[in-house]
Amino acid sequence: IEHEKLEKSLLQSNEELDKFAYIASHDLKSPLRGIAQVVSWVEEDLQDTISDEINGHLTLIKNRINRLESLLNDLLDYSRVGRLHGDFIELDPKQFILEIFQLSNPPKEFQCAISTKIQTINTLHVPLALIIRNLVSNAIKHHNRKDGILNITISDQPKFIEFIIKDDGPGIAPQYHEKIFEVFQTLNSRDKVEGSGIGLSIIKKLVKNYNASLNLKSDGISGSTFILHWPKAQTLQEVKNASK
Repeated sequence: IEHEKLEKSLLQSNEELDKFAYIASHDLKSPLRGIAQVVSWVEEDLQDTISDEINGHLTLIKNRINRLESLLNDLLDYSRVGRLHGDFIELDPKQFILEIFQLSNPPKEFQCAISTKIQTINTLHVPLALIIRNLVSNAIKHHNRKDGILNITISDQPKFIEFIIKDDGPGIAPQYHEKIFEVFQTLNSRDKVEGSGIGLSIIKKLVKNYNASLNLKSDGISGSTFILHWPKAQTLQEVKNASK
């Protein structure tokens, strides 16, 4: 009886989480876009007389609107972890990484070098893409130069696929290696670097849910290296079956 009560409670919690995710992704975005539209009208009305100071304030408003929309998207992703697995697909790892890098809007000087001998990987595309996208976008976003270099190595190990994502940015000091994975935590001012502070928390939740592992190596001076051990198809299928 207690087990049935617990199961019923969990189902109810999931339903409430789904409702929250729907509200966050739809109802809250509508007024946000309305504010963005008003800001654009103000810019148009003042385009010939606008001062640098007012222009700076309007830019700040737009940045914060974008940040809030990003936060809503990330909250939606966070709530879905472990419940929306997506499908297994055969992917070309090099092309997979390259597409994620290009969609992360890097500066034109930024480079991404990909090294792998693997031709295809049979895997769950959605969770893996979420992890890699957050790691790649963070490496670009938090870099201290526009001409940074991202080196990504993918190798086939007996029980998992290893992704090594190494950047040549400022690095992350050892005392912050745990903190950065907490919800809403970011090491830079949000007006300096746009971000919701949820990206790495999504990664942590995904890694735990799919029996993967993620390690960070950085001295806080000479770049950061994230090492992801992503399970092979059989383990992922077991995780997917267990959540039904």
